[in-house]
Amino acid sequence: MIKLLAITTFLVNLSFAQILDDGLTPAERFETGQMMSGSFSASNVLMCSQSALKQKLDKPLLSDNTLLSLSPYLTVKDQLSLINELINSALDLMTRELDISVMGRHVCTGFYNELESHIGNALSYDRGYIIFDFKLIQNLYSQEVRSFWMLDFLVFHEFAHQLQYWNNDLELIKTRQGLQNSRKIELAADCVAGALLGLKYRNRYTPEDYSSTFSGLVGASKLLGDYNKNHPSHHGTPLERIMAIRYGSDLSKGSSNLSSEQNHNSTYLFSKCYDFIESLDSF
Repeated sequence: MIKLLAITTFLVNLSFAQILDDGLTPAERFETGQMMSGSFSASNVLMCSQSALKQKLDKPLLSDNTLLSLSPYLTVKDQLSLINELINSALDLMTRELDISVMGRHVCTGFYNELESHIGNALSYDRGYIIFDFKLIQNLYSQEVRSFWMLDFLVFHEFAHQLQYWNNDLELIKTRQGLQNSRKIELAADCVAGALLGLKYRNRYTPEDYSSTFSGLVGASKLLGDYNKNHPSHHGTPLERIMAIRYGSDLSKGSSNLSSEQNHNSTYLFSKCYDFIESLDSF
């Protein structure tokens, strides 16, 4: 009986992997009515990376040999499992907050190697891909001041960009049209990531323990922020990013359940976060 169940599970997973690798992006599946919920990397840890990077031909693919050379420094498959769990938890949180934008949505996750960067990066494409340079995760964990939620924040930040795509976010559209740099949408993603951290963890910890663990995110400020204010990809200064994360966390204090007076769906969160970002301009 157990053997039969294992075989059935394998066949289901194989079939599902084939569906994910059918040549369509997650966004195309959604747009054609093939709605799926969740975050996946299928059976091939390179599949999502390769599919995503076909849209950015200047980015080198991460080869199988490179993946093997990472051991024992980083077990990519295990990290992808954690990443998928976190994205699924974010989808669950937004579903509980009656967020229509996440209904029937899925993302495809993977790793890549950005050779021109020594600290790494993460990419969230509008077609439904979220991929991570393994060096970025290693660098986040290597910070002297850090938190167990470093990976959570990184994943939630990239997931927040998916929420911007799914909501046809006005600030995102303006950024893509070259009317402004990336600062607003990046700080908003920080802010929403902070809110997701709060919605996920605030009720699991005492206020003191939550505050202590959350403060460890400050240790990533030297990696997360930049002072290239006139650059198209400016993400906000380290201080602005910390302020945005903290503001988002404070937004979550209303709780995460359907009986709350205000549902903390993405429309509400982005509205509050963009208002806060506008207030930073007056400093």
